[in-house]
Amino acid sequence: AGGWSFLLLALFHWIFDVVRMDRLAMVFVVIGANSILAYMMNAFISWQSVVELLLSKGIGYGKIHEALLPLAGLVLLWLILHVLYRRRIFLRV
Repeated sequence: AGGWSFLLLALFHWIFDVVRMDRLAMVFVVIGANSILAYMMNAFISWQSVVELLLSKGIGYGKIHEALLPLAGLVLLWLILHVLYRRRIFLRV
């Protein structure tokens, strides 16, 4: 695990500090600005259930459907956090 952590650290250092891809960093900035709120929302809300409700339960895609539901839940959480970030609403402790 330590080796993978160092490789990812080197990759992110190269992407954000050397190449200066600021638009890609925005994904992480939005999550980091309200990380406590994201953690608490994840504890109380089942994002897979919300996505299934929004996309209709009748659609089934087999195994790929099982992988897309958590990803769609993460995208929905990120969109909520992005709206809060744009309105400058932050949870501070």
